[in-house]
Amino acid sequence: MTVAPSRPSLFVEVPGSDAAVLIRKDVSSSRLGLGFWLPAIWMLLLLFTVLFADILPIRDPTESNFANLKSRPNLTNWLGTDVLARDIFSRVIYGARISLTVGFLAPVLGMIIGLGLGMLAGYFKGIAETSIVGMIDIILAFPNIVLAMVILFFAGADIINLTIVLTVTSIPANTRIARASTLSYSKREFVMAARAQGASDLRILFYEILPNILLPNLAYVLSFMSIIIMIEGS
Repeated sequence: MTVAPSRPSLFVEVPGSDAAVLIRKDVSSSRLGLGFWLPAIWMLLLLFTVLFADILPIRDPTESNFANLKSRPNLTNWLGTDVLARDIFSRVIYGARISLTVGFLAPVLGMIIGLGLGMLAGYFKGIAETSIVGMIDIILAFPNIVLAMVILFFAGADIINLTIVLTVTSIPANTRIARASTLSYSKREFVMAARAQGASDLRILFYEILPNILLPNLAYVLSFMSIIIMIEGS
């Protein structure tokens, strides 16, 4: 009779009592499959191409070659050419550089500002909380896309103004997430212990509260990046 080999496992001896405790860890469950590596490799390849497009053998996105007007994909023009005989592949790569720049900077700046406002509102309460929450409610009273279009209409639709507008639209959600988390953690025992030991409010905010509330905001930022890129493209 043949016995199927069991999956590899790892046993760790944990001291702490008279009898050692053995913890089984399934090694195979910690391995990342193709569902992770294929998208990861594709994203890294895309990021590398976008960052180093200037030194890679990629055509000028503004150069026109009317001998290949509206050509199909070929070895020279991988995605073909458009109605102005410009290489579509190079235009996609250089366009992705703008999208990734705006899509990264706007959510990150919004998270930094939102974290600061949220921690101030949740920790100090009183006038600070009333003022910050009121300002956030005013911003939320306008639809994000409408607000962005109005500001860009008067300020001009360049990359800097677009980044500023998208940063402003991402601040309210980050502020509310940070405020809710700060309200919860400011009442925890380790915060009270730090305050009893004479720690300043600034030290408590940065060393006790910030590390604990950072992950929810990071999760929101990662999900919001795709929305930012879609808004930037429109």
